[in-house]
Amino acid sequence: MRQLLLPFGFAPRTSLQDFYQYADCQEILFQLQHYLSNATNTNHASPASASAKQFAQEMVFFIWGSQGIGKSHLLQAGCQEVHQQGGHAGYLDLAVLSPDAFTVLEGLEHQDLLCIDNLQVINSHEYAEFQLGLFKLFNLMRENNRRLIVASNVNIHYLTHILPDLQSRLQWGLSYQLKPMAQSQRLDFVCWLSSRRGMSMSQEMAHFILRRAPRSTTALVNIIQQLETATLMHQRKLTIPFVKQVLGY
Repeated sequence: MRQLLLPFGFAPRTSLQDFYQYADCQEILFQLQHYLSNATNTNHASPASASAKQFAQEMVFFIWGSQGIGKSHLLQAGCQEVHQQGGHAGYLDLAVLSPDAFTVLEGLEHQDLLCIDNLQVINSHEYAEFQLGLFKLFNLMRENNRRLIVASNVNIHYLTHILPDLQSRLQWGLSYQLKPMAQSQRLDFVCWLSSRRGMSMSQEMAHFILRRAPRSTTALVNIIQQLETATLMHQRKLTIPFVKQVLGY
C-alpha cells in the first residue's frame, strides 16, 4: 500500500461518498474534489517560476469548524482519494502527539498529499519547536509541489500563538468553514446513514434518537455504528424498544 506507515494513518474505507452532502457543505465538497483531482499531477517547476508561485498559493486547503462535525472524515477521505489515484498520502492527527514529537515530521514532504488534523492543538508556546518543524515541512512541500490539507477547530486568524511565518504560509491557500448541520438536516442525516448501513429508520425513530443524542456528527455516526452492530448480532430490525435497549435510553 502507498499509505503512510504511521500508527495514526488514515482509515482506508473512509470516502467522500460517505460524507452526507447537506446544503451548507456542498461548496466545500466541490472545491475539495477539484483540489484532490490534481493532487498527483505534480508540476516539478522551479520554486522561482510563475507556475510554482501560483501552485504555492493553491497548495494549502484549510478547513475549520467546530469539534465533531466531520473535518477528520474529509481529511481521511482525501487521503483515500489520492491513494486510489495511485499516489502517496498521509494523515497526521496532532491531537495524539506531544510537543517533543516533532521528529515525526521528517520525510513527510515526499507525500503527494499530507492531511494535518487538529492544528489548534499546537496553538501554544509549548509547541514552538513543533511549529518550526511544520514551517520547514511546509517549505519542503512547496519545493516539491506537494499538497497540504489542514483542519482546525478555529479559523487560522485566531491561532495567535502559532509561529507568524507558519500562520502566514497557511493563509496562502484556500480556506473554508465547515458549518454544522441544522436540526432538519441532522434528521435526514440519521436516516441517510442508517440506509447506507443497510438499516431502515423511520423519521419517528430518528426524532427519538436526536432528542437524546449529543449534537455532534461524530456522536451520531457512533450511534449508528452501534445500532448496526447490534442489529447484525441479534438479527433484529430497528424498533424504538430495540433502540432503547441498545443505547440505554
